[in-house]
Amino acid sequence: MVKVGIFAALLIAQSPIVMAQACPDSAPTIESATVANVQDNGSLKTYIVEGTVVNPSDQSEAGNVLQSVDVLQDGQKVNEIGIPPLAAGQSYEFHQTVVRSAEAGNKTTRLTFQLRVHSPQSCAANVYHLQV
Repeated sequence: MVKVGIFAALLIAQSPIVMAQACPDSAPTIESATVANVQDNGSLKTYIVEGTVVNPSDQSEAGNVLQSVDVLQDGQKVNEIGIPPLAAGQSYEFHQTVVRSAEAGNKTTRLTFQLRVHSPQSCAANVYHLQV
């Protein structure tokens, strides 16, 4: 059993780490993410987060672009939100709901929003962080 664990550790240590390629400057970007509303029922708080993705370039995206925003809560992926291809200067609003204990301290949960383009080329665009 110990030999298997050592072999697995050596195999992992020698495996290359594949990093996502950065997107070109013309790719959309997450412009903002803010808490739009908080509902408190006494034991739980529900946070409604609104985010905006914008295409800041002067070129529209191709109609076959597949892209999404990965939502991570304290480092764990909790959602993936599809974003349609955007025309030049166009923005798109997305929403995420986060439920926390009413006893949790303010700004103790870190939300990370990562824009990813899946097709026609795969790349990782910007990251936006928000503490709730």
